Amino acid sequence: MESTPVQALHKAETVHEFSMQQKQKLGPEDQAIILRSFRNYDKNGDGVMDQSEFKNIMIDIGYRKITDDKCAEMLAEQDQDKDGVLSWTEFVDMMVGMKATDDGKFGTIVEGAGG
Repeated sequence: MESTPVQALHKAETVHEFSMQQKQKLGPEDQAIILRSFRNYDKNGDGVMDQSEFKNIMIDIGYRKITDDKCAEMLAEQDQDKDGVLSWTEFVDMMVGMKATDDGKFGTIVEGAGG
């Protein structure tokens, strides 16, 4: 029996927590989708996204010919603690921002999460 998005979210929260502010902006279904997306793009499962993994997101949202330099610049814009990778919290913040400003890109990342 397949779990509902809310059940999947509760199981996943033991690993990846949403801040109260993030929870206010995202319903349980969106939270479950974001978690699934993060796990899909975090190819090596280390809990963060390096530039290569981040580049896959950028390609999926339409930056098909993105250069490594441009990708590094875009990653740096989202990398709040400047450690060179996108953490879970930074990814969720990025997704909240995309959902608020461009739901099409949010949807593209969600669709990309399936494959």
